[in-house]
Amino acid sequence: MTRTACPQAQELLRAAEQGGAAEPGAAEPEEEVGWEGKNPIDWSSADVAVWWTAAADRGVTQVNAAVAAAPAEPPAPPPTPTADETLQLVLEEAGEGPLGLAFVKAPASAAGLPVVSGVKPDTAVAAALSAGGGVSSGLKGWRLLGVSTRAKADLAAAAGMHPAAALPAERARAEVLAELKAHAKDRPLTLLLWPPAAPAENTGPIGTTPKVPRIFTGKSRLGEADGGYLCERFTLKRFTTECGEEARLARLMYQELHQIIAETGGPYLPGVDGGAAQGGDGGERARRKAEEHAAAEAAKWGR
Repeated sequence: MTRTACPQAQELLRAAEQGGAAEPGAAEPEEEVGWEGKNPIDWSSADVAVWWTAAADRGVTQVNAAVAAAPAEPPAPPPTPTADETLQLVLEEAGEGPLGLAFVKAPASAAGLPVVSGVKPDTAVAAALSAGGGVSSGLKGWRLLGVSTRAKADLAAAAGMHPAAALPAERARAEVLAELKAHAKDRPLTLLLWPPAAPAENTGPIGTTPKVPRIFTGKSRLGEADGGYLCERFTLKRFTTECGEEARLARLMYQELHQIIAETGGPYLPGVDGGAAQGGDGGERARRKAEEHAAAEAAKWGR
């Protein structure tokens, strides 16, 4: 005669076979919810990865749709140096020693101004920088517009012009370097320098979606971070870096994260209202606040 166990006993037997004990009538464990509805500071690394992938896809789609809908615009004219931003580095010492300027290597026929790669120590330019101060970078990245001798400076002053104003807006690299060589020992000699060019923001479509940062995938040597790290460390600059310097996409993702934080009652990212906790008081205010802060961060980092 075959005995049939009661349902309660069958449940206990199944639990034992699966390697765990279950109370009779115990409910099945609930599956964990995703990132939606949770404050980002409470997101797991998996939540961050899922949100990042979806937000990046949405951002790329939005940017590319805007690019496709925008009318074609003629290319902007190249910027020209102004008196306010041009550095006049005056070399007063006798011209026996080397100038000390090194330039980024480029073909002799290359277009564009010579770009300074560094200044050698114990040279005329190093001494002038040390005496004048104000440029802590050692001129790295600055562009040489040309030189101004005493005669040229006197002519410019007589005409009420800044020395750089007498120079063409665009000069050939070889022409500028030849001028520098010809007057290398003239004193006083004024080097006319232009600050490094700001990186141009891409205005075309975005080709690839940025991957989830390694810090949230467990592949980083720093370990695996979670939503708390995302909220505390990911400024607009960090988003831009992780998005491959694609500032338009970075701003959209940054704003979306701000909005989620506000709508779930959590603190804003660092720098917004002093980082104080803000209650969720409506999506419109959150969106506006996120846009304002993203614009301020963009201005701060020149994006």
